[in-house]
Amino acid sequence: MKNKTLDYTLVLKMIVPILLLLLLGVYQLAFKRTWESYRDYALLKAQGANMENLSVSPLYTMARIKKVNELYGRFNVDTLGWKNVLWNHSAGLSQKYSCSINAYPPVKPVNFNEQQFYKQSVGFSGEFGNLLKLLHELSYLKNIGALSDISYIKKPREEQVILNIDLLAMPK
Repeated sequence: MKNKTLDYTLVLKMIVPILLLLLLGVYQLAFKRTWESYRDYALLKAQGANMENLSVSPLYTMARIKKVNELYGRFNVDTLGWKNVLWNHSAGLSQKYSCSINAYPPVKPVNFNEQQFYKQSVGFSGEFGNLLKLLHELSYLKNIGALSDISYIKKPREEQVILNIDLLAMPK
């Protein structure tokens, strides 16, 4: 029966180390992180007091400017060779997707808000699925201009669909 009773002298001797371990654990898990967060907050607040309030991060702004310049650069074209490059891409894609080019009129200059653009129309005919694939691949090519108008025409009782694309380009 003596073995089943709790020896309080042993508990009293171990209570101090157990409490110390418990306090160390609570400090590590709660108080230390809270104190570090408060210290970082106070440091950042002190540094930010001297600065003007920024609504946008400069790194974010520079990244956005870079992306806009890349997008803008996609639509810049060399005016001398643009029509030939566009024709080569169109012919290659039409052959790849079993379509045919049925219209390729001359380039037209367009003025908008004192900015000059060049407009080129291209007409394709073929199956609708192939024309969708062709349009998708054409839209990701660089230095061919921006897709400004897309129209599909299907005449009754015909299997062929006509795709008319207008491209706008900015001269370099």
